[in-house]
Amino acid sequence: MLGFHEILGAFLERLHELHPIARGLSPEGHCNFLMGDVLPHETENTVYRYLIAISKLRLGILTEQGEGSQELVPFLVLP
Repeated sequence: MLGFHEILGAFLERLHELHPIARGLSPEGHCNFLMGDVLPHETENTVYRYLIAISKLRLGILTEQGEGSQELVPFLVLP
């Protein structure tokens, strides 16, 4: 499983590939760009894949620690 830094690195690499101007942005600038009203479709997909990847990573960490139980995330548990 990839770690957070690998997932973030892959995301930023793809973002910079799609929008070379983003290379010069600060973390705050990246946030402003990604949270803006106009985000191209291909960038939206990249953002969603990134959020899903870090969510899965975080859920895996919580599960390993015994914190990702049914009580905390009941909507992820099948009946």
